[in-house]
Amino acid sequence: MDSEHDSAALSSPHHRLADRLFAFRGRSQPLQCLVNPDWRGMTPYIAYVDGKSAVRFVLGEPDDRTLVVWLQGKK
Repeated sequence: MDSEHDSAALSSPHHRLADRLFAFRGRSQPLQCLVNPDWRGMTPYIAYVDGKSAVRFVLGEPDDRTLVVWLQGKK
């Protein structure tokens, strides 16, 4: 999730592999706290969603192993 003012994020190579990108008007923090009450404003904060209602939150850049395990679980 990014804020709306960062419209460059929509064309950024950093986000090109994302399934979805959400941008919000105003402050996104209240919504982020509703999604995960444990979130305290730290970024980057990644949410892995497996399509089976399981979500895993990762603070900071995820390591390669975490990403590979998640991708294998999506198949």
